[in-house]
Amino acid sequence: MPSLKSIEGGGYGSIPANNPVGAEAGKQLVDRTVRELRDMWDK
Repeated sequence: MPSLKSIEGGGYGSIPANNPVGAEAGKQLVDRTVRELRDMWDK
């Protein structure tokens, strides 16, 4: 997942052909992981 800095700088990892997800994917992954962990601990 590219960082915003990488996208702004045009880094290799931020090119869509090399990385099909954008920086927002990192936030989505973290949010989902935290939600799943909270659900596990609540049970």
